[in-house]
Amino acid sequence: VVLTVVLTVVLTVVLTVVLTVVLTVVLTVVLMVVLMVVLTVVLTVVLTVVLTVVLMVVLMVVLTVVLTVVLTVVLTVVLTVVLTAMLLSLELTILPPTFKLQF
Repeated sequence: VVLTVVLTVVLTVVLTVVLTVVLTVVLTVVLMVVLMVVLTVVLTVVLTVVLTVVLMVVLMVVLTVVLTVVLTVVLTVVLTVVLTAMLLSLELTILPPTFKLQF
């Protein structure tokens, strides 16, 4: 009777200890794996979103800068050409014939 009682007590203690240890280890491992997976997924999603947003912003800025520069250059060239042509035509029409020959 004493042996059976001792054996049952030892068995229950060993089982509880083993179960608690196994459960804690399994839970920690599962938590680590879940955390790793969640972190990798979140990092990839955040990185892709951030990269796409940064690319969009950079493209917008580059496009606006290029467009403004091209527009200003084209407008200045067109304006200078038109103004010089108008001035030349005005000078040619206004000046007397002697000055036209010198011009």
